[in-house]
Parts: sequence; C-alpha cells; structure tokens
Amino acid sequence: MNSTPSDAQEALRQTFLEDARENLAVAEKYLLAMDAGALSADEIASLFRAIHSIKGSAGSFGFSAVTESAHGMESYLDQVRSGQRQPNHEAVAVLLRGVDLLKRLVEAPEVPLQQERAELEAALARLDEVAGPPWRFTFSPPQGLLAVGPDPIKLLAGLRELGDVQITCDTSRLPTLGTFEPLTPYLSWTASIPGSVAKERIEALIDWVDGGWALTREEPAIEGPSSSAPVPSPSASSPAPDFVAQTIRVPVDKLDQLMNMVGELVITQSMLGEVDPARPLAQARIAKISEGLSQLARNTRHLQESVMRLRSQPLSIVFGRLPRTVHALCDQLGTRVNLQVTGDGTELDKTVVEKLGDPLVHLVRNCVDHGIEAPADRLAAGKPEAGTLSISSFARGKDVYIEIQDDGRGLDEAAILAKAKDRGLVEPEAELSSSAIAQLIFLPGLSTAKEITDVSGRGVGMDVVRQNVRSLGGEITITSVPHKGTKFTLRLPLTLAIMEGQLVRIGRRLYVIPLLSIVESIQPDWSLLQPCGHNQGYRMRGELIPVVDLPARLERLTGDNRHCLMVVVETDRGRVGLLVNELLSQQQVVVKSLEANYGAVDGLAGATILGDGSVSLILEPNALHDAEQLAA
Repeated sequence: MNSTPSDAQEALRQTFLEDARENLAVAEKYLLAMDAGALSADEIASLFRAIHSIKGSAGSFGFSAVTESAHGMESYLDQVRSGQRQPNHEAVAVLLRGVDLLKRLVEAPEVPLQQERAELEAALARLDEVAGPPWRFTFSPPQGLLAVGPDPIKLLAGLRELGDVQITCDTSRLPTLGTFEPLTPYLSWTASIPGSVAKERIEALIDWVDGGWALTREEPAIEGPSSSAPVPSPSASSPAPDFVAQTIRVPVDKLDQLMNMVGELVITQSMLGEVDPARPLAQARIAKISEGLSQLARNTRHLQESVMRLRSQPLSIVFGRLPRTVHALCDQLGTRVNLQVTGDGTELDKTVVEKLGDPLVHLVRNCVDHGIEAPADRLAAGKPEAGTLSISSFARGKDVYIEIQDDGRGLDEAAILAKAKDRGLVEPEAELSSSAIAQLIFLPGLSTAKEITDVSGRGVGMDVVRQNVRSLGGEITITSVPHKGTKFTLRLPLTLAIMEGQLVRIGRRLYVIPLLSIVESIQPDWSLLQPCGHNQGYRMRGELIPVVDLPARLERLTGDNRHCLMVVVETDRGRVGLLVNELLSQQQVVVKSLEANYGAVDGLAGATILGDGSVSLILEPNALHDAEQLAA
C-alpha cells in the first residue's frame, strides 16, 4: 500500500504549519508582554487560545508530541486565566522554552525530542509547586439571625482546615449588637485562601454554602511577573529554528486590484486590435495607436506595482522576533531595556524581508551589548535605570528606511580608533573624522569589547551586517553622540526584482552597473595613475583606489584606454574605479537570475532585457573589486 501523502493531505498539513506558526508568534508576543507588565483578561485569553489551537489542530493530524507538549502549557495557562496562578519571571521563561520546543516539533513532528519534552514537563511541574494568588471570598449571612443555613462555626472550621486561611470580619455592626463573641460568625466576613489549595477542595466547600448566604468571589488581578528568579536561556546547542514562510497570504483587495489591472490591459488590447494594419497610416490612426500605447504603458506600470504588492510582506515578520532577542540579552547581561517598535506595517518584497532578519538581530545585539549601560551606570549618569531601544521603519520614495536607535553611551571614538590602529586597519598617524571613525566598526576583526563572551568580543557581526545589507541593494549609515546614544539607518529597495541601473558601453556591448553602488563618474587625469598591487591604482583626493580595466577584462580589448571614463563604485572593501567606454542612460531594469538560467559567473549579478530586446549583463561591484576574479 502506498503511504505517500496525497496532495490534499499535504495541503492540509501546510495549512496546519501556517496556522501553528501564527499561533506560536502570538503566544511568544504575549509571553514577552507578560514578562514586561500586566496583561488584560482578553490578552491572557488570546495567549491561552493560541496554545489551545495548536494542541487541537496537532491532535487532528496525530502529532502526539506536539499535543502532549502543548497540553502541559495549556493547563498552566488555564490556571493563569482562571486566576489560580500568578506567573513570575521563571514561569514566563519556562513557557518561552515551551514555545521554542513547539516550534521545532511543529516543523518536524516526526522527531520526538523526548528529552526536551521531559525537561519541559518537569519545569512545568515545578511551577505547580509555587502557590498562585490567593482565593478571596466574601460571605454575607441572610437577613435575620434565625435564618436557615449552615452552621457558620462549622463553615469557618472547614475553611481553616484548608490551610493558613486569613479571615477578616466586618465589625461595623458590633457597636450596635455588642461584642458578644457568638454573634461574630453571623456577620459578613472575607476569607483569603492560599493559592496552593487544590481547586476541587475549594469548590466542594463552596457547594456546601447555601440557605440564603451570599457568596462573592473576588478575581485577583494578574500582574506582571516578578524578577525573583533568573531566566534560563535557550540552549545554545538546540536553538529554535528560523522559520521562513514559503507561501504568502494575499489580502482579497490586492487580488481585486490585480484583476482590475488585467481588465484594463484587455481593454487596451481591444483598442489596439481595432487598428487595421492593411490600411494606410492616416493621422487619425497614428493618434489612436499613440493613445493605445500610452494607455498600455500606464496599465503596465500599474500592473507591475500591483504584482510587487502581492509579493510584499510587512516588516512585523522580522520585527516580531526582536523582543525575544532583547529579552534574552537583558537577562544575560543584567541590563534593562524598554523596546519600542513603530512602523512594523511597512511592507517590503518577500525576498528582502526574509534576508533582513540576521542583520537586524546583529544590530539589536550590538545596541544592547555595547550601547546601553548597566542600570547602576545609567543611574549614576542621571539616566533612567532602563534604557530605551527604538526600532522604526517608513517608506520614502522607492526606498524603505529602518532606524535602530538607543539612548546609551554612544561610540567610544578614541577606543575604536586605537583598536583599529592596533590591528593595522588604519595607519598609525591617521586622523579621522567622527563619521569616518564610526564606519570603522564595520571592518572585520574590530571589536572594543574587553572580553570575549557569548554575545560579543570576536569582531564579527557588524561587517556581516554591512555585507548582507549591500547584498540586498541597500546601504547602512551610523550616527552617534557621546553619552546620548547611537542610531543605525538602513536604506533598502522595495524589491530585488527591479533595480535602478546605470547603462554603460564596454567595447561593443552594453552592461548595467547598480546605481546604488555608484559614488561618482569622472574623466580621469591619467597622470594620477600609479601601480597598485598587480594592477593600477588611481590617486583620488589623496586616496589610492584600485582600477579595473573592464574593456580589457570583459571584452579582451587591449591598447590605449585614455579615451575611457571611470565609474567609481563603493564595495564592501572600499572604493574601486571601473573603466568604461561610454556612459549611457539611467533606467529601471528587471533583474533575471543567471544561476537559474545559465550558471553563476564571477563579477556578474544577473542579466536584464533592454527595450530593444537585447540582453545586458548586470555587473557586481563587490566581485569586481578583486579584478583577478574576472577572466583576462
């Protein structure tokens, strides 16, 4: 019998995965909020429902490991929801570990992870040993001392048998009735029962109370957890997987817009189809064709924008993981940070969003570790004990900006420059401006940390951030004010499928250089050429930059290149001058993958089709910096 799942079963499984991922994101969000402060009853209910939904849907698929792990978390959260438990810092940490485990089980339910599940079960069991908030009841006797009801003396005795019950009596009637002791139990009184008492014992006692007695239960407020216990960090050997959605949920209104655009294209096609090619080109026909072509251009542009919106996803997908990162770092470093996130609804192309996670995590870790001071140091400097880390995003033109700013100590320019000189990254006699010193933190191997820890100290991370951002066609800048804080600004394109390019002629062929990489274009002064390694360099404003002779490298053209122009581009390792024969127009180009259609080629980022139907190759400035990578 063939056990291969059918297409329908696989589709259902994918639906389960998507729903489970969303519910886990909701659970993590509310758990982090619970650790930071109080949750409303609705928020606690949403947290409970998220875990409950995962348990139920996993059970329908027979994923017993997911169901069993979610059951323990669900039981504890049910007690929180009913007021029987007040979660503390340790409880939140255990539940977050449970979320991490569920993430792994959801993605690979066939892997039982028995040890991890047993550890979670034991941790949840330890939480049950901690008393929750007290049960509080107010008992009011019926009117009249001769009313029928249970003996209040026996009732009080039964309550005291539950443990350390605190009983408060309303003595407002005593001045009138006197202080005769037997009358006291017949007054209104409040019983505070320890939260460690089993719910069943209390319910049995409540059921016994009848005969006209009025009973009111006071629901305790679920406050933010205390920080009495340290948070166990997630195991470094078994980190939670980084989930990347392979599907996109598209709102119906975006599909409606796309259908409208397709309808407009059909109308334009009909308009142009009415033009009879057999008839001579009269002025009226030329005008009609011109009108149709203009309408076609408009509709095509609108269709392109609609398709781009279909591929777009909100930044909340990557912003959502940052609170967990800050939470773990604060516990590890002993700092306190208030995280403020705005603009997480800003949308970017799906590919950009997926590749943006690691750079943002690196920047957040840098701000928390290097930027924000310890609570005692902040208080000594006249700052609030808790630092502030704000992350915001907004769209401007065809770009999206992301700003990450802290109110910490700022960059130690003297330490950065000294470390760069000590590592040989900067000449010993060099004097750099503040902005130039700030850029030094992006150099590989540079770290001002006094000791190597799990968080920092090895000088890796910031150089990777810049590489990753530039691989997305973006740029990163940094500004810092001593004792005030540091701000990182990322500028990213809306999509990687379309880019702004500079069209150049090299020999007889046309190439495209990404416009974002170009610093300037000049007519070289050839007297400033001088040897630079195995090639030539150009002395430009006191800086020697390597020169790549693209006509010789790409088209094998040798001879006098003094008729060439130089396009100066910025790469990960500095600036480089690219010699080209002619500068042409700047235009948007649609990027086509070389790897998918041909194969990877050093020095080329892809290809595009120009308006005349010819193919133009897109140059990769980072690879061109090392001219030896290109075939001579």
